[in-house]
Amino acid sequence: MNHLEVSREARLKNCPKYHDAAVKLVYCLAQGSMVPPPLSNVAELFPFVNPYEGYLLLLALWRYIKDNPPSEFEKEVTSRTCDSSHMYVVNSIIHANINHMGHLCLRMFNM
Repeated sequence: MNHLEVSREARLKNCPKYHDAAVKLVYCLAQGSMVPPPLSNVAELFPFVNPYEGYLLLLALWRYIKDNPPSEFEKEVTSRTCDSSHMYVVNSIIHANINHMGHLCLRMFNM
């Protein structure tokens, strides 16, 4: 997280070690049902964002998990949704990079 916060690379994909780690982290969180869609799809944004934006996306995931801690009850886990407060950062990043990420809007926002 520290590297992503201070990196000056143009794109997160230019830091392959950190890009791969971030993608794997999101994949594991999604497979473990710790984050619901559309937050579980943020890894698709990583090739298009700069490292700081990647940091912000991972921070949004952390805030969601902090607000919705893991539960041992399957019904509670499957009924979780992602409200707009957790999607604010994702929304802002997509709008700032709409020319590169416009094709992902449908996937990230249930339009």
